[in-house]
Amino acid sequence: MAVEKIWCLNKALKNQKEALVNGKTVPIDVDNPNIKLLLINGRTMLPLR
Repeated sequence: MAVEKIWCLNKALKNQKEALVNGKTVPIDVDNPNIKLLLINGRTMLPLR
C-alpha cells in the first residue's frame, strides 16, 4: 500500500469528508464516509489504519 501526502495549506478542508490528492478529489476514508479531517490546536488530524 502506497503512502500519499495530503497537503492542507489552510482551513479549507476542515470538517470535509474529501481531500485533494494529486489533483483528484478522494474520500478521506473509503470504508466510512462519515470520517472527517479535524484541525485541533493548529494540527491536522486524520485517522490512520
